[in-house]
Amino acid sequence: MPWFIGERLREAGVEILNDDITGRTHQDRKLITGDSPFASNNLGKAAARALITEAAAL
Repeated sequence: MPWFIGERLREAGVEILNDDITGRTHQDRKLITGDSPFASNNLGKAAARALITEAAAL
């Protein structure tokens, strides 16, 4: 991502956490992101946990 839109995101105040491709995910409030296509399974798990947490809060 840094070579496409990373610089514009940094200018907007976004802190890019990863510098490699590991399949890692990160959640900041309601935004869940992954570092690469390798993160798709972990991203799905994180999204499921977030949905369960939101539903339980209702």
